Amino acid sequence: MNGIFVTGFWGSGKTTAGGYMAADALSRGMRVAYIANDIGPENIDLARISRRFPQVPAEDLSNACIGCDGLEQFYPIVQ
Repeated sequence: MNGIFVTGFWGSGKTTAGGYMAADALSRGMRVAYIANDIGPENIDLARISRRFPQVPAEDLSNACIGCDGLEQFYPIVQ
């Protein structure tokens, strides 16, 4: 399984870039999922992706650090 991790400062365009990459890959027939890992009770990025790119399957991994305890949530999402 291939994956792309997009990181950067707040407001740097990660959500927009990730949405366009996912939509493009989906249009090429690739299996795609947008997994938003937000450290907070509300996942604002996931809501924006779902509105702007409704064709892209999006999953929420909120309130968790994917490198710490978030792996328990991450594995079922990618399978």
